[in-house]
Amino acid sequence: MVVKISMPSVVLLLVAASTGAFARVEPTTPPAYAAAQARRGGDALRPIRAIHLQIVLRRMGVPIYGAGGGGLTSADSDMARTANTASVQVWLEPPRRFVESVGRAIGIDGQRVIGPGPADSVPARRRRLIHLSLVWLLVDPAQFPLDLTDRGTTALQDVGDKTIDGHTLDVVEASGPDDFHSMLYFDQQHRLVLSQERGIAVHGSTSGRGSGFADAVRHAVTLREAYSDFKRVQGVELPFTVRQSVDGQLIRISNVVHVDVNPADFEKPFK
Repeated sequence: MVVKISMPSVVLLLVAASTGAFARVEPTTPPAYAAAQARRGGDALRPIRAIHLQIVLRRMGVPIYGAGGGGLTSADSDMARTANTASVQVWLEPPRRFVESVGRAIGIDGQRVIGPGPADSVPARRRRLIHLSLVWLLVDPAQFPLDLTDRGTTALQDVGDKTIDGHTLDVVEASGPDDFHSMLYFDQQHRLVLSQERGIAVHGSTSGRGSGFADAVRHAVTLREAYSDFKRVQGVELPFTVRQSVDGQLIRISNVVHVDVNPADFEKPFK
């Protein structure tokens, strides 16, 4: 079959191409994520570039020693050998760099690994950077970039925090570079992100004695974080309590004790 195209049709096709009428349609940010970003906000006269957090972390005694994929911080392996509480410092500047310090500092600055660890730990630390940026700043998805997909609503139960159990939540799936994947749960009434869930690989003791990496095995688990005790600091609404559970078992509680937005001495941990 021969299809004939008239000259006016050719002209219309050329005009459409020149005006971008056939341009690829960019994905839109799910309404739940956009609404939470608007509520999280920040002072329009002082855009958020970076954030510094001081956190007191309490470990619940579960023998989990660390994570591949940046799911748990260095505090977990250190605390498994010492006390069950630790002071954690976090410096975060998406989309390029972060440092997380508890006795020792680990992080990333572009493709440069900060602290102990092989060069091939860049993807895992980048996933950690994305996760922290979602928790504390709800970054613009284009910064990494992230693909956000609306997954409807759910009644999330049994997450280990009474502020979330029974709420009807909007669900947003996030995926991005270096195989990052996470499910975000937003409260419909207050437009706050109340929980985040993702799969990670961890080292767990096979002996039950918690004796360390010598008898630990690597396996996949589901890590869920519940966020509560929201406060507005320097124009930014942040959770001051984070409860982490692995496969439904509470493993640690983190309490924020100090927040500084766009700190003047932010370069210090990256030198």
